[in-house]
Amino acid sequence: MSTRLATGDYGDALDTPPTVPRNELPDFFLPLDDTGLVPDFYYTSNWAVDDQHYALPFGVNVEGVVYNKEAFAKAGVTVPKTWTEFLANAHKLKDAGITPVVTNLASSWPLDVYNGLAVAISGQPDFLDSTVKDPAPFAADKPLGKSFNVLHTLITEGLVEEDLTGDHWEDSKGWMASGKAAMWFLGNWSINQIISEGSAKAGVAANADNIGYFPLPYDDSGKYNVNSGPDYGMSVSANSKNPVTAKAWVDFLLTKSNISQIAGFIPGYKKLERRRRWSLTVCKIRTSCRLS
Repeated sequence: MSTRLATGDYGDALDTPPTVPRNELPDFFLPLDDTGLVPDFYYTSNWAVDDQHYALPFGVNVEGVVYNKEAFAKAGVTVPKTWTEFLANAHKLKDAGITPVVTNLASSWPLDVYNGLAVAISGQPDFLDSTVKDPAPFAADKPLGKSFNVLHTLITEGLVEEDLTGDHWEDSKGWMASGKAAMWFLGNWSINQIISEGSAKAGVAANADNIGYFPLPYDDSGKYNVNSGPDYGMSVSANSKNPVTAKAWVDFLLTKSNISQIAGFIPGYKKLERRRRWSLTVCKIRTSCRLS
């Protein structure tokens, strides 16, 4: 997409590429404030320049523990309320022959949630920015140190998948769907992938009621924060020859279709009806679409 942006030919409506610096958004996209939609979406400030907004989010992610309810029942455990309970549950799951936690360590990107966990532990939305001025941001008693210790403890106590060197992201969806594995720590977007892709891979019936979700209890306080934020945004090209139609299409996609629910997001549109059932076929969800 970066190459297409450089040519000026990148369709009418598209995912907002994360490679575009915020201050350059006006060079590539049209402001969407004239649609009247901006106040009805979460996190629009992520794409704001001089009080103009250049994207609307597809949906919102919240990072937490996704779990297989049948696996929990087999091991005789319930949703933990403290870190001590979480570890005790994990050992019971292991004793029952179930992989307690899937890390997908070799894929590397799933580990980003531990940066988000540090934000949750700190209780400060701008925590990561503050680490730049901290001479020891990874100290054990600081949020990053506490977050990374969660992963370290799971690994050293043998509560994760045996193979930490192979990329098994796709296979792990099947483990979670079948109950071979009990938990992973990721965004809510991953739930639908377990239910659909994971069930197919494992050869089991898709069962949304069998997948649950809870905030990671990172200590024993009983009160926890979670990290959340927007997924990709949707923008309209500054070079569009059909700006009115393009904006109308973005309006339809984000406010009248169920794209956010298909992808497993909390809707970015605050007013979206939860039970809406639209069939989404427009442009087959490509990264950019040309309107005529």
